[in-house]
Amino acid sequence: MSRAALLLALAACLACEGAGGVPGEALHDPYTERLVVGPYPPDAPWPQVTDEHAREGTLSIWAPDPLRKADNLTQQVLFGRQKTAPAEAAQQEVIRISKLCTSVQTDGPSPATEDGNDAAYAEVTCADGTTVLFKVIRGHEALYLVRREFARPPSPQERRAIHAYLAGQVYLCPITGGIGRCARR
Repeated sequence: MSRAALLLALAACLACEGAGGVPGEALHDPYTERLVVGPYPPDAPWPQVTDEHAREGTLSIWAPDPLRKADNLTQQVLFGRQKTAPAEAAQQEVIRISKLCTSVQTDGPSPATEDGNDAAYAEVTCADGTTVLFKVIRGHEALYLVRREFARPPSPQERRAIHAYLAGQVYLCPITGGIGRCARR
């Protein structure tokens, strides 16, 4: 095999790393757990507009329109913060979002335990109607944050739907095995 063919085969192999179900070391994915985030909205999922990986964590964003990202669903994995309590991380996120608003109303953080993992929920509403509802889960390897941002005030039905989505479609599972909803995946 020529040297050029060997280099091409090696490049193709490296490009595939991390693309399957096994975590990729190059992407710094967790090895013992995985965040399950169901399609949103369930009937017609939004396209993914951002997928970034760094040593500090990952960032994925889905939006109905790639050019207008004001309404979006964001998933963040924050490595090295697994000792941070979810309620503390949620409070830090509330403070971060509040700095972007002129006047703010908050609800939470509300601590919870789901599938043996500590979690917290919170909500921030700005005076202009921008609303952010989010969930933080503490895993063994990272802190996980899933946030739904509305560019306008959500209707009561939308608010109930996103609360149900965060509670039922966003959770942390071990890579192998699991009980309850983790056993179904």
